[in-house]
Amino acid sequence: MHEIGYPECSKSYVFRGGKEYQPKQIQDMLGLTSQNRAAPRPGQPMPQAALGAARFLMPVQQCEFQLTGILENLTRDPWPVANDKRPLRCTGGALSVAVGLLETTYPNTGARIMLFAGGAATEGPGMVVSNELKEPIRSHHDIDRDTVKHYKRAIKVCSDPVFTFIPIISFLRSSTKV
Repeated sequence: MHEIGYPECSKSYVFRGGKEYQPKQIQDMLGLTSQNRAAPRPGQPMPQAALGAARFLMPVQQCEFQLTGILENLTRDPWPVANDKRPLRCTGGALSVAVGLLETTYPNTGARIMLFAGGAATEGPGMVVSNELKEPIRSHHDIDRDTVKHYKRAIKVCSDPVFTFIPIISFLRSSTKV
């Protein structure tokens, strides 16, 4: 997760993809609690950008330069994927962090999380298929027959109160044909 509220010094946070995070954990890790915030120097007010959600969530007009820089610096994963494996995609973990950030910074407020995925989740919460290519990706017929290996755990993730939004369910179902 990139901190975009302070353009002079880029900062990012890395979360373990195989783990599901609760909103309180996200709040503590990102320093969004009032006790975790650094105190301003004597005689200097704390900049607004350093407070809470403004470090991570901003209107595009205010952070266009930072977003452009982040996108331009994206590179291909340097770790090769074996021919008999799928790439590790921790989609559920990423959504967990995004939901946690929104829940702690804007409680009881509607929001939209847009996810652009290059394939099915293969690790962590919401996993729909393993990273082994020998395991076929499920089909709708498999779901109807209840013969899908990761389906129950993926649905459990969608039913969790942390994921109180509908799009993840449609994502998990649409990724069955990847």
